[in-house]
Amino acid sequence: MYIGWVGNMYYIEKTQGIPTGKLEKCLFGVTISTGLLGLLIGPFYLFSTWSPFVTHNPVGSATLKFNLKVDRTVYVNKADG
Repeated sequence: MYIGWVGNMYYIEKTQGIPTGKLEKCLFGVTISTGLLGLLIGPFYLFSTWSPFVTHNPVGSATLKFNLKVDRTVYVNKADG
C-alpha cells in the first residue's frame, strides 16, 4: 500500500502555480469533454436516421377493417329509464 501511495504521481499534492502537464490536460480536458458530449449527443444520433440500427421501413401502405358483431339483443325500457 505504501509503494502504491508513493509511486503514483497523481497521489502527490501539487504546489500552486506549477504548470499542468500535457497528459493531464488531455486526460481531464479532452476525455471528459468527449464523454459529456457523447452523453448529450448520443441519444440524438441513436434515434436519428443516421443510426446504423435504423433500417428502411418496408411497409408502404396498410388498411384496417373493423367489424362489430353483437350476439344478443340490447334494449332500453323507456318506462324504467
